[in-house]
Amino acid sequence: MVLLRPYRSRCGLAILALLLSFLVVSPLHAGSSKELRLQVAYLYNFTKFVTWPSGAFPSSDAPFRLCILGRDPFERFVNILKKKKVKGRPITIDRLSADAALTGCHIAFISPDDGSLWLADVQRDSTQPTLIVGDTPGFASRGGMINFIRQGNKLRFEVNREAVKRAGLKVSSTMLQIGRIVH
Repeated sequence: MVLLRPYRSRCGLAILALLLSFLVVSPLHAGSSKELRLQVAYLYNFTKFVTWPSGAFPSSDAPFRLCILGRDPFERFVNILKKKKVKGRPITIDRLSADAALTGCHIAFISPDDGSLWLADVQRDSTQPTLIVGDTPGFASRGGMINFIRQGNKLRFEVNREAVKRAGLKVSSTMLQIGRIVH
């Protein structure tokens, strides 16, 4: 039995190394767990580079609302954000139906399944201080504010500065340098 332990350790380490190398070199696929985790991280990090007007919050201790419109692609990943804070405010996650208004949402993520359908509603609510994020081809160029895009194996985003400005939001120059500007 003593002779088997080093073999088991080496075998376990080899399997672990193989799994880790797979994770590191695995390509990014639309809708994959890796991509969804990255999108959730982006949604949280957008809060560090966007400024909302003071009137966007009903009180000094009001939570920061992340609203997901349509089918929730993040399910198990987005709840991690409930433990985080945005500029001292707790984060609440609200899953909204098709007939819900964006009132009170600070970030609204439009499900890729429903991106085209929601665009008319998004444009109607475009003067509210809500950062509207999508994952649908052409979303930002058709009036959305931020859209996730894929470039090779990388997840990037594009920004519609005009739509962001109409909503009374300010995006830092750092974020604009990282993202691709469409308007």
